Amino acid sequence: MKVLCSSTPMEGVFAPFVPLGKALLAAGHHVVVATGPDLEQRVRREGFATAVAGPAAMEGAMAAMADPAVANAPGGEHWHFGAAMFGAVIPPAKVPALRQVADDYQPDLIVHAEVDVAARRARRAGRAAVAGGGTEPRPVCGDLSRPLPRPLPSQPAGRARPGCGGRRADPARGPRRPGRVAA
Repeated sequence: MKVLCSSTPMEGVFAPFVPLGKALLAAGHHVVVATGPDLEQRVRREGFATAVAGPAAMEGAMAAMADPAVANAPGGEHWHFGAAMFGAVIPPAKVPALRQVADDYQPDLIVHAEVDVAARRARRAGRAAVAGGGTEPRPVCGDLSRPLPRPLPSQPAGRARPGCGGRRADPARGPRRPGRVAA
């Protein structure tokens, strides 16, 4: 089986994939990790083939800080930074290269962390199944083939997210189960 792991260029996003990736390699599968240039050497040290896709972590962080939704966020609403970086900055910069990798490699499976929404957008390039969520697999809601709205919606934790059927997050119930996506 050919597996493509898509990771944002951050250690905390890539590290949870390493045990799974090594198990796949040990079972005889071929694994390629697509990530930003600053994580490329780390990926190779772990024994995986690599493809550069997307910006470096600092480049993404600086672009997110310059985003008007982040710069003009009310005090204490730090979540705007993550929304900008992982929703508005990294995916548009990463998708073209990731689609090219998927077209060239033709993976059977694309694995990604929940914050790497570019992987779901790249899926259209092939017929690969997509498994996302890193250490806690959770489906991504909404149509990711369209860009995120501008300005970013102001929705604190616990409020319904666009594209998730209006359901609210329920901390008492824990994360949604994989495969149960609200329409």
